[in-house]
Amino acid sequence: MSTPIIAHKVPIHIHETAEEVLSDANKLEAGSKFSVTRNNVHETDKFLNSDGYDENTIVWTELSGNISGKRRQGSPTQEVMAAASENQTHFYISVVTNPTASAGSKGKRYKVSIESDPNDFEAGTSQAFDYGLKFSGPPVAF
Repeated sequence: MSTPIIAHKVPIHIHETAEEVLSDANKLEAGSKFSVTRNNVHETDKFLNSDGYDENTIVWTELSGNISGKRRQGSPTQEVMAAASENQTHFYISVVTNPTASAGSKGKRYKVSIESDPNDFEAGTSQAFDYGLKFSGPPVAF
C-alpha cells in the first residue's frame, strides 16, 4: 500500500552551493509554501492537404515557481535568499521527499534565482516573503 507524502514534513533546504551538505542548519525556516510548475513548450506543425489537424511536438520544458513564508530575523536560510535577491545570484533549493532512500532517489535539487521580491508592510501583520523564482536548468536528483 502506498504512503502519502505529507507536505509540511518534507524537508526543504536552502543553500548557496550545490556541494553544500544538507543539514538542520540549512533547512528552510518559517516557510509555508514552495511550488514548482513544469510547462511543456510545444512546436506546432501544420501540413498541406491534411484535414486541418496539427501535430504538436514538445521542444523544451520550462520551470517556474515561488517560495513563501514568514520573515524571521537572523534566519540563515532566509539570509541566503535575501543575499541572492540583492546580488542577483543563484542559490539552490533541495527538496527531500524520501530521506531513507539511496543516493539519487532522496529528492531533487533546483538551481534558482529570484525573479520578484515584493515587500509588503501591513499594520497588524507579520512581515512575509513571497519570492517569484526563475529556474536554471533541470532538477538534479540526489
